[in-house]
Amino acid sequence: SLKDPAATVRLAAINALRARGKKDLVMAIEPLLDDADRGVRQAALAALEVLGGEGSIDLILMRTSGEFESDAAVKQQAWDVVMAVLSRSNAEVLAHVLDKLHDRQDATDQRLRVRQMLVTALRASASDQLPDALLSLGVELMQTGRASEAASYFAEAHQSYAAVKSPKAGETWMAWVTAMLAADDPLVVKVIAQHPAAPRRAEAIDKLIARLKAMLAEDRCDLCVELATAAVNGIENCPDKQSSALKSVLAEGRRLQDLADANRVHTLCEQLVLEDAALREKAAADLTTMGQRAWAGLLAELRSAVGDESKAALEAATAAMLKQLNPQFVYDLQASPAQKLKAIEDAASRP
Repeated sequence: SLKDPAATVRLAAINALRARGKKDLVMAIEPLLDDADRGVRQAALAALEVLGGEGSIDLILMRTSGEFESDAAVKQQAWDVVMAVLSRSNAEVLAHVLDKLHDRQDATDQRLRVRQMLVTALRASASDQLPDALLSLGVELMQTGRASEAASYFAEAHQSYAAVKSPKAGETWMAWVTAMLAADDPLVVKVIAQHPAAPRRAEAIDKLIARLKAMLAEDRCDLCVELATAAVNGIENCPDKQSSALKSVLAEGRRLQDLADANRVHTLCEQLVLEDAALREKAAADLTTMGQRAWAGLLAELRSAVGDESKAALEAATAAMLKQLNPQFVYDLQASPAQKLKAIEDAASRP
């Protein structure tokens, strides 16, 4: 009996009803979600997943909250049941559950999962509510720091809004750009460049400039230079003030990049003459990976070693590294200091 004083009997009764598929007794099982015995509450949840389904979703959802269920294992099972039921539900039920979860600060991850389910359901039915659902999902993903994922949903929402000339297309496009910038997506420059409306494009360029400056402050010069170069070369009809700002950020990025490269090359050159062969090989591999970005720094290191007998090993190792990067580099270790410096200047003057 479901009302038997013994928890083991109540549990057995629930499991029997579940096994027999007795959906007409759902209302008799639902009160057992408040049973004093944890095992009985868990059995009731499992039974309602099968027998009650969407009809019991509100009661099950309540058990995911600490206000109604204190046991962590039972709360997690309640979430599992909710998600299992929703995986078979239509858009109306999914939207209903989202409304219930709207103010639940403890349910961010679960709310995102339900939003994703809703998008899937609306997409499958080609619903005109899909763009709004995509936009809402993108906004919540941004709030949780998942900008890259958000950008893809904003992009799809923008495409849908633009297709029907919705006034939401503009704000959604800006949300898309903002998400791409937050995700450090280099394709953002192309998205900005292709926008037909000059005012909206100018607003996005301002956001791009602000992000580039932030990258410099974060010592992320490589990405800053990549994005700024793409913007300077790829955004046509850029207003003079913004064009000047982009070029200024690019110049500063390159300056800081060159400085960082020089410092790195200096450190690696010191490692080229260490006794530890493994460290020497790693330094050589790192310099090879740097490629042409190591060239100026290597020439500077070689120049500093000319005429200094204490740096003879460094001179030989650096010259060999330069030769490896460019087989056409000519440097004679037996030549006079003047001849060596001439060879270095010749190499520095060639692109």
